[in-house]
Amino acid sequence: MRRVVVCILFSAALNCASAQVKKPVRQQPVVLEKKPVTQWIGILAGPNLNSLRFHDNTTTIEGANAGLHGGIFYKKDVNMNLCFQPWLLFSVRGGEINDVDSTINATLSYLIFGVTDKCSLCA
Repeated sequence: MRRVVVCILFSAALNCASAQVKKPVRQQPVVLEKKPVTQWIGILAGPNLNSLRFHDNTTTIEGANAGLHGGIFYKKDVNMNLCFQPWLLFSVRGGEINDVDSTINATLSYLIFGVTDKCSLCA
């Protein structure tokens, strides 16, 4: 009989102890904030108008030419106020070269690499 009473008291104590436990609270799902895009890859293209002028005793380089240029760039934001933009540009330029006894149409092709840094004072 004594065992039965001890078992009943033990199970009652466990039942009371479980009443003290808080029920788990259902948490809201974590929503990640979208960060602004901090890097870009793009293309550059457009017309190129140029003019050549050089005068010497025997040679005259003079003329205007229309060409094209095109390339790619990559923009990377460092922080809210500063970003760097390296770019690679292919450009075609040229003009006429008038020598004493001949005229030559010259076309020059350039591959240009540059880095632009942009700083914003007001964010």
